[in-house]
Amino acid sequence: MGSAKDAAAHSSSRTATFSQLFSQADSLDILYMVLGTVGSIITGVSLPIFNVLFGQMLDSLNKKGVDGYQDAVNQVCVSFVIVACANVVSGVMQVYFWSAAGERQCQRFREKYVKSILSQEIGWFDTCGASELSTRVADLTGKVQDGTYDDL
Repeated sequence: MGSAKDAAAHSSSRTATFSQLFSQADSLDILYMVLGTVGSIITGVSLPIFNVLFGQMLDSLNKKGVDGYQDAVNQVCVSFVIVACANVVSGVMQVYFWSAAGERQCQRFREKYVKSILSQEIGWFDTCGASELSTRVADLTGKVQDGTYDDL
C-alpha cells in the first residue's frame, strides 16, 4: 500500500485541466489569448506560403527573355518580403500576447496563494520554514507559468 509520501508525490504531480489552468483569466486575458492564437495561426500558415512562393520563383526562372524573367523574379521577391514581414509580426504577436496573458494569470495565482498562506493558523507556520514558503510560491507559480504559455 502507498504511504503518505506517495500520496503527496502523486497529488503534486497532477496536471490541471484547461478550465483550472485558465480559471484566473479575465476578459483582457482572453483577448490576449485570442490574439496570440491568431498570431500563431498566421505564423503556421506562412511556411506553406513560403513553399508556394519558392515554387513560383523556380517557375519564373523558366521565363523567356530578360525582361519577363527579371519582372517575375522581382514580383516573387516582393511577395517573399511581405510574407516574411507578416511572419515576424505574427510571431511577435504570438509570443507577446500569450506571455502577457500567462504573466497576468500567474500574478493572480501568486496573490491568491499568498493570501491563503497568510490566512493559515499560526501553528501551521511552525511546520514550515520561512524560506520554504517563498520557494513553494515560486515553484508552484512557475509550474502554472509553464502550463499557461511556455508549454501551450
